[in-house]
Amino acid sequence: MRGKRKRFVFFVWTALVWVDVGSSLYAAVPTIKESYPSKNTLSTSVESPSSSGSPLQGSTADQLVKKGILLGNSGKWKEAIALYNVVIQQCENSQTLSLRLALAGALYNKGIAFFELGRWPESISAFNDVIHRFDTAQDPPLQEQVVKARKWVSILRRSGG
Repeated sequence: MRGKRKRFVFFVWTALVWVDVGSSLYAAVPTIKESYPSKNTLSTSVESPSSSGSPLQGSTADQLVKKGILLGNSGKWKEAIALYNVVIQQCENSQTLSLRLALAGALYNKGIAFFELGRWPESISAFNDVIHRFDTAQDPPLQEQVVKARKWVSILRRSGG
């Protein structure tokens, strides 16, 4: 029975990823090469971009989340989590929309990374963090992250995670 559950979770996860990737690609087709750093320039070292401790700017935080996605796509899940933690730490108290979007993206993608590492309880915790922080948000992109996080929590709980 566990094999069937794993296959089901993988199938649903694959479908969600393709929907997420597809909608992201269609929304960003004209600027996709500009938005994502190339794999050739991808550094695997994770350092805080602001050594002075000042908060990140919206575009910088967004680029760090995208870099984390690339690291994850390369199988470097632990490095991606470390990068998401930098964004989370720098953006957690921000009220600006761009930084809140980056925070939601970092938390959501951290949940994906934990799932990929087989650390389902931590994955559920990251998704729950998205839900609790942004459940009452009025901005559609933040509401979308909450909906996706809820789907993941539901899938993982039904699968025994």
